[in-house]
Amino acid sequence: MYFDPVVTKLPLIFVLWSLCAYLLHRAAHVVHPSNFLFRIHMEHHRIAYLDGKSSGFRWPKPAYFLLWFGSPSASADVWITLVAPALVIAAIWPGEEIYLVLLVYLYEVFGSETVLDHNVALRGKVTRVFAWGQ
Repeated sequence: MYFDPVVTKLPLIFVLWSLCAYLLHRAAHVVHPSNFLFRIHMEHHRIAYLDGKSSGFRWPKPAYFLLWFGSPSASADVWITLVAPALVIAAIWPGEEIYLVLLVYLYEVFGSETVLDHNVALRGKVTRVFAWGQ
């Protein structure tokens, strides 16, 4: 029986990336004077996403296409916790993993601000499993 590497490897790579992103995000919530992740991530929590208007698709700001999210801290937060793990995994296992990098890019550009992340209309159990919703 033949298994297509894309079908078998990509789900494992995605789970590995998700675990790395999750662990980095959890590390960013550790309050400690020397935790630089905490300092840059806290800007993300200062933004008033939950203004009642944060739901649905809006066309991304032009800077988002360059993975610039309005400030050095906000951009570094995305680069360190989401983009860097995808690039490292793609470098370790070259080949089809370009799809992981593309998925992360498209998610950050089109889905992160109010479609999934910080979408006040998303409620329930899905928000406990994924970092989506309010």
